[in-house]
Amino acid sequence: MIRIRIITIIVAVITVLMVDAKTFSYRFNSTALPKAIQKFVEDHPDLDINFIYNELENYRTSTVVNTDNAYDALRQIVGLNPVTVTKSKNTYYVEALQHGKYVYNGRVIGSDNEPVTAATVMLLVPKDSTVLTYGITDEYGRFSIPCDRQGVLAKLTCLGYKPTFIKATSFSFGTINIHKLYIQLRQES
Repeated sequence: MIRIRIITIIVAVITVLMVDAKTFSYRFNSTALPKAIQKFVEDHPDLDINFIYNELENYRTSTVVNTDNAYDALRQIVGLNPVTVTKSKNTYYVEALQHGKYVYNGRVIGSDNEPVTAATVMLLVPKDSTVLTYGITDEYGRFSIPCDRQGVLAKLTCLGYKPTFIKATSFSFGTINIHKLYIQLRQES
């Protein structure tokens, strides 16, 4: 009788563990986006995933993926990068939203010299501030944005920081320091 109970408990525990197991489980830390997607493709040859390696080489990913859904897994791998994931029939397409013969890069830090993560970097036409393209900084404050235009204006924004504008003199902005935006809260009397 005890033996049957033990076997029943073991089977129940194994069942619970199998139900909780995720089909797509990954951890990436500042991994080049094409390498992360390639790892995903190699691990799941049953999935039809199309992407152009060179289009995505400027982007990095740092994420933990735990899901049973392939689309959700790809979206989590892409993260905040300006890259789309679409599904048509049984094929997944991963594509960079921006293309360009030039690549603007830099690093954003705060007044405390710490990296500013998830800052938006928009590249604008200097003449009328039309948005050409954008990028998001990674956990180290870095960004890399393809663009077909030279001599752009960069607008950097992030919650809690003052918007900052910088005119490009080269394709490297270097280290950009943005300043905190202090807001006076109204006190109730």
